[in-house]
Amino acid sequence: MSASGPNSLIQRISDRLNRVSRTRAFVTHLLISLGIFFLLLTLMLLAWYPDALFQVDGGWRGLRLIVFVDLVLGPSVTLVIFRPGKPGLWFDVLLIAAIQTVALTYGVHVVYSQRPVVMVFVDKKFATATRGQLQRAQGLLEKNGIRADLPDTGLFSGPQMFGVAEYPELERRLVESARALRGDLPADFLRLDRYRPITEVLTEVARDALDMQKLIARSPADRSEFERFLNKRDRPAGDFLFVHLVPRDERQVIALDRGTGELAGYLDIRPPR
Repeated sequence: MSASGPNSLIQRISDRLNRVSRTRAFVTHLLISLGIFFLLLTLMLLAWYPDALFQVDGGWRGLRLIVFVDLVLGPSVTLVIFRPGKPGLWFDVLLIAAIQTVALTYGVHVVYSQRPVVMVFVDKKFATATRGQLQRAQGLLEKNGIRADLPDTGLFSGPQMFGVAEYPELERRLVESARALRGDLPADFLRLDRYRPITEVLTEVARDALDMQKLIARSPADRSEFERFLNKRDRPAGDFLFVHLVPRDERQVIALDRGTGELAGYLDIRPPR
């Protein structure tokens, strides 16, 4: 390539950019951002925050962040900076792309890292936890000489379900609880060393499951939601275990298949605390 090659390429890019109006540049950037947004939204709804978790465990907060960095910040910067005929326009376009990339990367990282990666049954309810919470819990356990592996949480996988093995001795339970309250050990729902597959703790889940007939008697809306859930699956209530779910935002009821322990769905019912 001749010495003038790079300069010639920059000049051709500049000439092409100068033929683009500010409005067209803004609309083009907005359309590209919309494509990225819908791709991320699909990933959030199908994998990172599936079903009701999108509403009750941080999905809406994550979506607002993505909207700002993808649909508001990027196209707005284009609208402000892009001026056809301006010297160095090609550099401005590179600057816009860099700002958009950095902001979007940050936003996606926050949304991804804050997604619930596990749903853990402990103390008569399910709690959710993020990967960051699990990593901090792992570090705290290692300080106490307790080895614990992190669950395998892939990019396209939803939350995994576990139960926390109970201590048979009351005295040990009290000691461990006291240490957790002091911050020496993680809270029970973060005790990675005691995680068990949900199929191994179904007896405990069944023992502590909610009495739905008693629960839905409080409200016609709750009864309607319960009947909607059963009618949609065309199965009797006895096929399921209904359990209190405590995510970060709003309490819910989740249903597990009584035989397999698989998650059967969510019910928009607020159980008592």
